[in-house]
Amino acid sequence: MLAKFYRLSRDITKVKMSGIHELPEFEWEEIRKHNNKSSLWIVIHDCVYDVTSFQEEHPGGEEVLLEQGGQDASASFEDIGHSLEARSLTDQYRIGTVACGNPKLPIDISVGTQTESATSCTPTSLGSQVERLTLADRRNDQELQSGHLREMGRQLQQLQQSVMQLQGGLAAEQQKSHALESR
Repeated sequence: MLAKFYRLSRDITKVKMSGIHELPEFEWEEIRKHNNKSSLWIVIHDCVYDVTSFQEEHPGGEEVLLEQGGQDASASFEDIGHSLEARSLTDQYRIGTVACGNPKLPIDISVGTQTESATSCTPTSLGSQVERLTLADRRNDQELQSGHLREMGRQLQQLQQSVMQLQGGLAAEQQKSHALESR
């Protein structure tokens, strides 16, 4: 079921990115200018979003968006763990892409214990970034499952100890019973 969800998520991303080159490209110099309440742009995975009109509606508050204004908000966006519904809302605010080859600080996409730099703005690279994030989610799920398994193992050990104690008590009672019978 989880694998099906990941494939669906990846497929949705590919479809959404198919028209990405039809949007204008913006230089970082221009993007950085839009960092205030009256004109607020953010970049998520090399897509430029004008979120000026979304500030008051943002569930996390407008301050969160203002902090990211004029910069790459990809890491913050992913750290929060936005739902598919929230991700689909971004479409209406997309105004363009970051011009490829622009100097910028790379965003960090943590995959397990590795950190990779993602600076390309092609749909293919965006799809691979989503795939890396999906792999990171799978690893997190596996770690969570491992934690549950460790907890279950600990509980099993406690049960085994309890059973051994009960068996020991039963054996002692049986010895007492045999001792009384032999008298």
